[in-house]
Amino acid sequence: MEELAPYTAPGARAYARLAVEASDEQWPVTLYYRCKYPRGGTSINASVPQPMEVFDGVYSIGDDANNIWAIDTDEGIILIDALTTEEDARNIIVRHMEQVGLDPARIRLIILTHEHADHYGGAPYMQSLSGAPMAATQKAWNSTPVFGPPMPVRGPGDLLLVDGQEISLGGRTITVVETPGHTPGTVSLIFPVSDDGTPHVAALFGGQGKPREIADYMEFRRGLDHFADYTDQMQADVILSNHTVGDDGLTRIAQLAQRKPGDPNPYVVGREGVIRYDALFRACLSADIDQMSWEAAQASAVAPTPARPPSGSNRIVTQEQMDAWKQSLSNWGRWGAEDELGTLNLITPEVRRKAATLVQQGQSVSLEREINPVHIAPDYQGPEPRAAVTQRMLSGPPTRTTGSTDKLSIVAHGYTETHLDAFGHHFHDGRMYNGFSVNDHVSMTEGLSRGSIAAFGDGVFTRGVLVDIPAMRGVSYLEPGTPIYVEDLEAWENFAGVKIGPGDAVFVRTGRWQAEAERGAWDIANLAAGLDASVIPWMHERGIALIGTESAMSVKPFPDTTQITNPDDYLPAHNFALVSLGMPLIDNADLDALSRKARELGRYTFLFTVAPIRVTTGTGVTVNPIATF
Repeated sequence: MEELAPYTAPGARAYARLAVEASDEQWPVTLYYRCKYPRGGTSINASVPQPMEVFDGVYSIGDDANNIWAIDTDEGIILIDALTTEEDARNIIVRHMEQVGLDPARIRLIILTHEHADHYGGAPYMQSLSGAPMAATQKAWNSTPVFGPPMPVRGPGDLLLVDGQEISLGGRTITVVETPGHTPGTVSLIFPVSDDGTPHVAALFGGQGKPREIADYMEFRRGLDHFADYTDQMQADVILSNHTVGDDGLTRIAQLAQRKPGDPNPYVVGREGVIRYDALFRACLSADIDQMSWEAAQASAVAPTPARPPSGSNRIVTQEQMDAWKQSLSNWGRWGAEDELGTLNLITPEVRRKAATLVQQGQSVSLEREINPVHIAPDYQGPEPRAAVTQRMLSGPPTRTTGSTDKLSIVAHGYTETHLDAFGHHFHDGRMYNGFSVNDHVSMTEGLSRGSIAAFGDGVFTRGVLVDIPAMRGVSYLEPGTPIYVEDLEAWENFAGVKIGPGDAVFVRTGRWQAEAERGAWDIANLAAGLDASVIPWMHERGIALIGTESAMSVKPFPDTTQITNPDDYLPAHNFALVSLGMPLIDNADLDALSRKARELGRYTFLFTVAPIRVTTGTGVTVNPIATF
């Protein structure tokens, strides 16, 4: 195994050994294609197998590479996938159906496991013979093809597949399990079968070929874990696949052809066989992830990202450019004229459900800088000291021995305490996010009537992504004043195997607190590593829901390429995010513990949660953001 496998990283080789142990010679073909074969392969050069009834009313009617399954019921046939072209569908699927006595006109549903042409290309022809609706996930319907003809246009009768959905026809029920990774829209299927009347449960994993990017591998592994949960819950004891390499289909069909009465069905592998299948599959995916991560780390060690990449014209941000972005990149009105959530609207129920699956180790890390308040004596009569947080004890020993109470006074903003900015904290030309007038909604006696922190009262629950630039460069911290460009953010994505996308909460570490620990505090308001103004279009393009940083997000002082004169833009990236994008910000986060935990676990995504106290007129509040792995 190790001689043939393409693994050189120590961790990857260890995962490969686990895969071999899990296979235990029960899954030789699957093991080969999962762990040994180069990325992209799902085909064996072999003769097309004969069509065959594998289980009672469940037929294999595909070719040497693609398993096509037909499930016959009292109310019609469920077809799973449809090969690449009309010619394939006519010459293989239809011909094979007729050989086993199935009438294509009786097809009542065509399930497409994912958006690769070798699974959907023949579907329109099969639909033309039967009038049956096609079914796929929303992501599959909306996809741009990787190869072959476009995905069929979803018709009025075609169906959407969603996670946990049960499809019933003629006494058969198929459970849909969303398993993205091979493609974003991949689904797997679990359904009861019987062999000469003996009941079993079949599990068909919908994606086999290896992806190209490490982020897709990690999504693939999460999808497989989800599938394994279902195989446990439903006690699956049969593995099927939409590719013959996924269930050793060519071998098993050949064995079925020679089966004698009383012989076991070779597709029935038992609970242990299913568990071993899931385990070897996962170990091989983990080996690939480890190998790619190790190679990226080696490359980074050899050629570290320069602290300041060469400047280019795309980094020049003039005041005219900034003003133009305020029009072209604005989210004002995007979610309605009354909206006060801004980019938190991008955290959809689907985003939240996926974020919940990131909790694997059950370990949490606080991202808040510990607060040490300035204490005021209970009988002090003078003006309160200028401090971010003050504490005055109101009762306690010796006058009250049953308990104690206090009063906390908090300044919501500044450069010390970790806090969440509300939209009413900054303005452009007298207006806050979504165009609300400052004159109408900001009062020095009554606070905010629009854009207050209370708008975020339902909290944030989404995928968090750590962008740890010092870790990528192999340093403790960035020198104060270091700008972070789009190239740095995308280099981090490649380094960490993460793709930042819609609904994410992104935390950019510069190592500020580590720098303070080593060299003492300095004027962070005027000298800070942070995001360059040229990052603004990238933030909009990626659909980020929230950004957290260790100061106030923007680099200070500006590099020469930032030529901004409007005082409204004194923190270009920070203020633009709040006002034009409607993007909530967490300032002064402490990301050192998060960095250590992420490096320990080898993963830079996590479940992120935070919720502010609901001060109906407040411009922001101190918060304790939590990352859970």
